[in-house]
Amino acid sequence: MEINKEIVATNIQQIRKSKGLTMEQFGRNFGAHKSLVSKWEKAMSSPSRNRLKEIAEFGGMSLPEILGINLVEKVREYYLNIVYGEYDLFYGFIENDEDFFKNLVNYISNLNITADNITHELVREAIFSLISQEQSNLNKIETYKINEFSEILSEQKKLLNELAIKLNIKEYDPEMIVPALTDLDELKIKIHSITERIDSYLTGDIEKIINERIQELKEKYNVDYDSFI
Repeated sequence: MEINKEIVATNIQQIRKSKGLTMEQFGRNFGAHKSLVSKWEKAMSSPSRNRLKEIAEFGGMSLPEILGINLVEKVREYYLNIVYGEYDLFYGFIENDEDFFKNLVNYISNLNITADNITHELVREAIFSLISQEQSNLNKIETYKINEFSEILSEQKKLLNELAIKLNIKEYDPEMIVPALTDLDELKIKIHSITERIDSYLTGDIEKIINERIQELKEKYNVDYDSFI
């Protein structure tokens, strides 16, 4: 991640002055000579990531804040969407937990990415990682739900990749059309299995797409084919 040296320089200077320290006094806290502190404040160089994190904590700031990254707001938006929307059954126990949210922000900031690269999927995976680290605090039922849901997400991702490939095939060998239709039908059965386990994650829209594709291929190749379902 490219650091905005000007923003970092301003924040370091503000932290130092808020503590009433000279450059030499400030540098002692981080094993840095005053000449190096001067370079930081003039945006001629920037501290290493570990040292910058120490400076941020010294000044009561988070790493994203001292870097000038508008990361917290973006993470919170996805976090609340996940907690209250998509997976409220799984995340109810971290509802309104500011400590967990702070840990989430720190976890994501340590991934060394910019705010522009924060996605819903990344925040979801970060939540899973943090929960996994705290599983010792969960009861067996909660732990089971988390593990099962993680496996379902992985299975669903592989299934959708396979489905995208099969739905985008433009032409089939006429002799292979029945096996191809069977293959699509089997994918539909797999989707039914997943939706039964977590019906809020997948919708009937996918089944509709597959059925339309089956019908399209039946008509195009004029085959007599009865769907499994």
